[in-house]
Amino acid sequence: MAGFISIAKGKGVSIGTSGFDYVVERTRRCFRPDEQAIQGEIYGPLDDEGMSLIEVDTQGEAGFNAFCRATELAYAEAVRDDPGNVPNSVWQELLRALQSDPRWRGSSSQGYEPCSQ
Repeated sequence: MAGFISIAKGKGVSIGTSGFDYVVERTRRCFRPDEQAIQGEIYGPLDDEGMSLIEVDTQGEAGFNAFCRATELAYAEAVRDDPGNVPNSVWQELLRALQSDPRWRGSSSQGYEPCSQ
């Protein structure tokens, strides 16, 4: 079974279950404290309904870019700390899908504290 990251209506990234769990949990840790409400909205289907799904498609530009920043930070930390866990191609597919969305405002992961453990 796979998990799905819904990015826009009819568009998203499907990831095998173990890869999905790893990617979404690493990304979850990278939201800033002031973004917890956004994170809760995105992760609602996973946390509240037990679905292998997170929804970025319902977010406006600010929430979407908060997720993008968290994903970029999570990817950078995963490559540095745990490079063999999830294939680089999984992260790259997700990042390409995010970057192709009209809400994308460019890389915003520079200058932030490391993700929480």
